Amino acid sequence: MIVMKDKLEKTGHKKLYYRAKTAMVCSLCLIAFCGLAAIPVGISYQLARAEAYEERQNVSTSVSTSETEENLLSYQE
Repeated sequence: MIVMKDKLEKTGHKKLYYRAKTAMVCSLCLIAFCGLAAIPVGISYQLARAEAYEERQNVSTSVSTSETEENLLSYQE
C-alpha cells in the first residue's frame, strides 16, 4: 500500500500540489455540470422566442396596419 509520504518522496511533489490538483478537478467537474445544465435552459429560451415571433406574425396579418403598429410598439417596450 502506497501512503502519502511514499508518494511525496517518489515524485518530489509537495502536499499542496495534490490538494491543488484535486481542487482543479472538482472545479472543472462543477463547471462541466453547470454547462450541461444550461443547455436545456437555452433551448427553452429559443423555443419561447420562436413562439413569440410566430404569434407576432399571426397578429400582424390579422389586424389592420394601424393596429399592427400599436402592437409592435407594445412589444418593443
